[in-house]
Amino acid sequence: MNKLLKKSLLVTLSATLLFSLTGCGNEAETTEASEVTKTTKDIVVGINKIGVLDPPACIDVETTAVLIQLYTPLFIYGPDSNPIPVGVETYNVSDDGLVYTLNLRQDMKWSDGEPLTAHHYEYGIKRSLGYGPEATESDNIGIYVLNAEDAWSNSADVADMGDVGVKSIDDYTLEITLKEPAAFFLPILTTNVYLPQRPDIATEHDSEWALSTNQPTCGAFMLTELNESGDTIVTKNPNYFDAANVKLDTVTFKSMPDTNAQLLAFQNDDIDCAFHLDLGAAKAIYGGQPELEMGNTILINYIQINTSELAPNPNPALQDVNIRRAMAMSINREEFILALDAENIYKPIYGQVPTGIPGENGFFREEADANGYYIEHDLEGAKKLMQEAGYTPENPLTIEYYYNGSSTNDTVAAVLQAQWKQIGINVELKTAESKVFFDDVLNYGAFEVSRMGYSAGLVDPYNFLELFVDSHQSFAVFDDERINQLVEDSSKELDVSKRMDMLKEVDRLIVEENVWTIPVYSYTLPYLVDQSVSGIETAASGAKYFTYVDINE
Repeated sequence: MNKLLKKSLLVTLSATLLFSLTGCGNEAETTEASEVTKTTKDIVVGINKIGVLDPPACIDVETTAVLIQLYTPLFIYGPDSNPIPVGVETYNVSDDGLVYTLNLRQDMKWSDGEPLTAHHYEYGIKRSLGYGPEATESDNIGIYVLNAEDAWSNSADVADMGDVGVKSIDDYTLEITLKEPAAFFLPILTTNVYLPQRPDIATEHDSEWALSTNQPTCGAFMLTELNESGDTIVTKNPNYFDAANVKLDTVTFKSMPDTNAQLLAFQNDDIDCAFHLDLGAAKAIYGGQPELEMGNTILINYIQINTSELAPNPNPALQDVNIRRAMAMSINREEFILALDAENIYKPIYGQVPTGIPGENGFFREEADANGYYIEHDLEGAKKLMQEAGYTPENPLTIEYYYNGSSTNDTVAAVLQAQWKQIGINVELKTAESKVFFDDVLNYGAFEVSRMGYSAGLVDPYNFLELFVDSHQSFAVFDDERINQLVEDSSKELDVSKRMDMLKEVDRLIVEENVWTIPVYSYTLPYLVDQSVSGIETAASGAKYFTYVDINE
């Protein structure tokens, strides 16, 4: 069946027919044909365009979907969003909460047969750290690990990180020492920057090595074909420690940025899973059907406003907090959700931490919203603020809205353009492919107003708030010393109630007082999967694991 792309290798020994003419009769001698059939299990997965498969350079869920098949992490998120060990067999945390001793599995190998050891985790972590602030997730090392911050900010060489608190005690014992206790450090170990690397393969400070398929890997799969705009193929790693339970022979990740094309490919049985979809179009065909999975990924879509005077080509009007407040007040979130045909799936959101993230006793968002939303929809109030600043529909303020192109983001941009036009803002749209877009926005601050989305790489409110600490940004667009201090204090506070109060205040300062962002909706990533495919594991962080996927007859 083409849908499953099960390939049968058919070896046929042709029958040999011998004719011998003797006398007045014919005698035929035949050798019976025999067949040997081997069935492989292969699936094709539709994704968006992928980036570079280098852990510190990997910042999006699409690229991570491929990356995590290739390496054995210390921990991954389980179905309940709690970290579970993979490369770690047992671990211990010191009484003061500073020293994490990780005892690794001793049966792990790279695909070329070399043992996977604590030295490789140490090198991988330090290499990620030395990639510097350009690797935005490397702050998960630099902020918490002893003596790591300077190495991170200065893009140090691994050889110069002798005092950094990451040390392989022996081949199978990794010790990580924090500069201060962190209530949520174990989940941080699930992030890409804590993946292992080998110094003979992964050179420091660049990702050139990751553009080749020749390097050994240590996950359930090996990289055998790499094409950012086409097919990236991974095959089963026979040296993986649990290879006996890995059922798939290959996974082909097919780059298909066009969501409609991906939906059509699924309908035509050309792909087995579709992970890059327009929800409305998918619902129209598969709504209520078992093929449409909502998943449990937690994400937020929001608008961010660049207020930095140091940004390239800053828009002075955006430094006026009342203009930013008017922009926020004019937003009708329900119109975005209706336009996306995502009712009951996408949720309007008024704060920077999305729905589904734990708080003190329940969910953080519900607890933070208990006394009302920060800034509610008030079109007339927004018009008044704009008029006071000198702008009307007849005399509009022009701003540029920058976003990475997709059908969903196109729809959001169109609704935003229409809503802001009502209050005297002329929106000029600018798009770029994802890699260029994120580089411009995160590394160079090259935007006036931009779309931004963020996933729960860490299933904690901190994950969505620390982005606004000045030292955690590659280009410091946002800076408020109160936020910097509260976030730092919250990471050390072990009293849950006190810690959540600190983070709620950070949430309020970002959205209500500074109006740096306009949260629009929280959402998940729906996907389509053929019903013959089972065992795809998804996490709130957006990670998807194919280790134990199977194809059912």
